[in-house]
Amino acid sequence: MILYGIGRNNEINSKFVSKLSSQIREHENLKIIYLFNKVDKIFNPRSNEDTFPPKVNKNDFENNHFIMFKESQLISNDTLNFIKNYDDIYGDNFISYKNLISQLSLLKMGTKSINFNDFKKIIFLRDDVFLNKKLNFNIIFKASSYSFLPYWSWCHGYNDRFFITNPNGAFVFSNRIDNIKDFLAEHGFLQGERLLKFSLNKADINVLPLQTKALRIRTNGFISFEKNYLNFFYTRNLVELMYKLFLSKLIFTFYNLKN
Repeated sequence: MILYGIGRNNEINSKFVSKLSSQIREHENLKIIYLFNKVDKIFNPRSNEDTFPPKVNKNDFENNHFIMFKESQLISNDTLNFIKNYDDIYGDNFISYKNLISQLSLLKMGTKSINFNDFKKIIFLRDDVFLNKKLNFNIIFKASSYSFLPYWSWCHGYNDRFFITNPNGAFVFSNRIDNIKDFLAEHGFLQGERLLKFSLNKADINVLPLQTKALRIRTNGFISFEKNYLNFFYTRNLVELMYKLFLSKLIFTFYNLKN
């Protein structure tokens, strides 16, 4: 499991990760790596956050390894100047773009020394996210040719907060920053969910949705529940989503009968 982020509220989310880890260990051995982006301040107008980050400890998630980067190591002025040539679809003076690139750079730099082929499955989880439903890891681990992500918040692409995959999918997920220039050339703007779909499709990674939401925790402990069901329909690839939900149900049913 690769946890990554800025430590918005590890005190709360560490409890979820501990519970999730226990569920996984019922089926497989688990190694946890925490990639931490140390920011001086958390400022995001879209989430109404303007505060100093809470204290982050090296073993907040009972992780085996803790790898820390400073934000200045993850994004350069040249990169910032480059993305400013494109449309700022969030209208926040490119803050969301900067945060996304920092996150993607954290994943690429933090996983550089990891040989994904040493593992059956790799789980990527943002450190400010938890799932609202228990997953059937027994079947997920057996369906080795598929990668899994939440069905919620596809936003014209694929939910990019939680991802269970094989070594090939892990390489694509952790290195999708390399596809940004091609994505910008095609779309003229930057958006995380669409970039993930763009990258996975380019590499022919088979993706299936899980019937769970990946909900975000803010610095003040507020949980963004995202109850609005318009969120579900807010995707141009709705037909694909419905088809993949049906296929996912069939695969889980098949493995259940096989057991």
